[in-house]
Amino acid sequence: MGPNVRVVNLSGELRPTPGRTMQNIEVNDTVQSLADLFTMSAKSTHAIVSVDTADIRFTVDGEDPVADTYGHMLAAGQGDVWDRTFVGKVKVTRDGGTNGYLRISEMAIG
Repeated sequence: MGPNVRVVNLSGELRPTPGRTMQNIEVNDTVQSLADLFTMSAKSTHAIVSVDTADIRFTVDGEDPVADTYGHMLAAGQGDVWDRTFVGKVKVTRDGGTNGYLRISEMAIG
C-alpha cells in the first residue's frame, strides 16, 4: 500500500483564521524582521500579504534587504500567499523615500 497523499488547490482550501483581523504593518527605512512585528496564530498556516502606498524589499535568506539594490521587491498593489515558515524568515524595508504598508491576513487550510 502506498503513502497517503492529499492533492489540493491551496488557494481554494484556505479560509480566514477565526478571531484574527488584518494587520497593517508600516514598512520604513529600518530593516525589520516580520516575526518581530507580527505573530501568527497557532491555528494559521498561511498569510495573504499585499503592499499599499509604496514598494518594499524583502529577504528570506537571513541577509538584510537594501532599498534599490538587494532583496525581492513587492510593488505597491502586489500581493502573495506565504506559508508560516516563510513569514517567520521575512525581513522588510521600504524601497524608496516613502513608507509602504504590508497588509497581512492570516489563513488556515480547511
